[in-house]
Amino acid sequence: MTADPVERRLAAILAADVVGYSRLMEANEERTMAALKYHRREFFDPTMAKHGGRIFKVMGDGFLVEFGSVVSAVRCAAELQAGLAARNQDVPEDQRIVFRIGVNLGDVMVEGDDLNGGGVNVAARLEGLAEPGGICISAKVLAEVRGKLDAGFVDMGDQMLKNIAQPVRVFRITAPSQPQIKAPKSTAAQDKISIAVLPFVNMSGDAEMEHFADGLSEDILTALSRFNKLSVIARTSSFAYKGTTHDIKRIAAELDVGYILEGSVRRSGNRLRVTAQLIDGTSGAHVWAEKFDGLADDIFDIQDHITRSVASATDTQILTIVERSQWSRDQIGATAYRLAAQANANLYQMTPKSLVEAAALAEQAVSLDPDSAYAHRMRAGAFILSLATGVIPHSPENVQKALALATDGVRRADMDENSHLQMAEALGEAGRFEEAVAECDVALEINPSATMLLGDKGEYLTFLGRPDEAIALCEEALRLNPRDPICYWWENSIATAHLISGDTACALEMSRRVVMRKPDHIRAGIVWAASAGLLGQTAEAREALRHCLDRAPDMTLSNVMPHYIPAFRRIQDRDLLIRGLQQAGLPE
Repeated sequence: MTADPVERRLAAILAADVVGYSRLMEANEERTMAALKYHRREFFDPTMAKHGGRIFKVMGDGFLVEFGSVVSAVRCAAELQAGLAARNQDVPEDQRIVFRIGVNLGDVMVEGDDLNGGGVNVAARLEGLAEPGGICISAKVLAEVRGKLDAGFVDMGDQMLKNIAQPVRVFRITAPSQPQIKAPKSTAAQDKISIAVLPFVNMSGDAEMEHFADGLSEDILTALSRFNKLSVIARTSSFAYKGTTHDIKRIAAELDVGYILEGSVRRSGNRLRVTAQLIDGTSGAHVWAEKFDGLADDIFDIQDHITRSVASATDTQILTIVERSQWSRDQIGATAYRLAAQANANLYQMTPKSLVEAAALAEQAVSLDPDSAYAHRMRAGAFILSLATGVIPHSPENVQKALALATDGVRRADMDENSHLQMAEALGEAGRFEEAVAECDVALEINPSATMLLGDKGEYLTFLGRPDEAIALCEEALRLNPRDPICYWWENSIATAHLISGDTACALEMSRRVVMRKPDHIRAGIVWAASAGLLGQTAEAREALRHCLDRAPDMTLSNVMPHYIPAFRRIQDRDLLIRGLQQAGLPE
């Protein structure tokens, strides 16, 4: 008897999943279920129907939707995320319903009203790679929607997805109308990215708040001035617009700046809310926005926290705009600054491919402008990060070269916090962690808002066997700048610190999450495998180990990233990691 042929068709599949569903349910099951039902009834279902979507599977924490048009699927995903963000504005952060979304175009098998097959499975895996509130799509989807949507796309490279045999090229969707960086001008000073901080508006009618708003604006202006890549307009110029109606494009043109930072302050009783937003001065598009809440009793602590958060996030978001602009080498032309700026953006992606490209761009920049401290710093950064991530061998010769490049960078720009950051990273690769911590402290004196320094210092303290201090510093970096593209590095430092402090379950959860987002982060894979091994979770330990060996086939217990396990200063920390990897099944 011949089985009926399986019906197949090509379909666009949207997979959505609630972030932190278990945590939300544990905190309050009834509230969480009521919120999900409300959002589905009032927003999700109508939005999907409007775009021609058909829900074919509902799980407790998500759903799968079929679309006849891939453009409609991506438009629906963008509308869902934007609408949900707006609905969450006044919801306490620990109660918000936030989704990750993945969209794929592929072949599916039809079984009644249900769909199965590779097209569905890939969509579900893409959803797992998305950031909270974000959207990831496959290359097949990008090929269909490019030029048809008002959105930007960031290449995340080829990703190995669970139970998918071949790697899938993944792209992250950025917000609509993302601005492009303005073309740098002729002189080195003008080449810096220019920004003006307008006086924050007091929305309370309270004279005391007027002083607070002005003081906050000045503090942010000062903090931004410490970032070497930014050129910040003086207070006397930007405060001339106090009390006027803000026409952002006009002000940007008058001040000749690429970006405007503005905000407001509101007080209600003892509650204080500050909003801040970064705006592209040419297009008027919003690059970044955030709100901060606190008690007026803690007004000075709030002011300090907001200042550092706004400064670090602004710097990060401007850097990611460079990444999103996807300049080609022809567009970059022969300007050393532009080459170095693109190298910097590639460094932030921290993939083997991006690091190789960063090194090539930096070398071109140095050859064009041998006196550029910025170009030399990018060359040093590409080399040091390639050393740290295993792109180049961790040999004594390469460690010495990293130290020489970093020393030259400090000599060229002693008051640039990034030069000292690279010196700290080179010292870290040499295993000189006490000196690396001291170098981080020097850089933090120059720029306390550079959150990467907090994360790096936390990592070195982990190696020194001081996990509690390490966790505090890395969590502070995440609190100040949760949108930083490399925050996964800080999360893995927290996971590692939890592992050596005895909280193995937390280490397992965090390292697994890092690996799902950044599959090539081999250190996270090691912590994941060791944690699962120590907990006796055999199946997951072997899965984690396979993940590591796929990326480092020669890895054994005797050479676990040769510079990694030996880096832990305390013998008990090394023994713990080795024992966990033994129990995971890593061969001798």
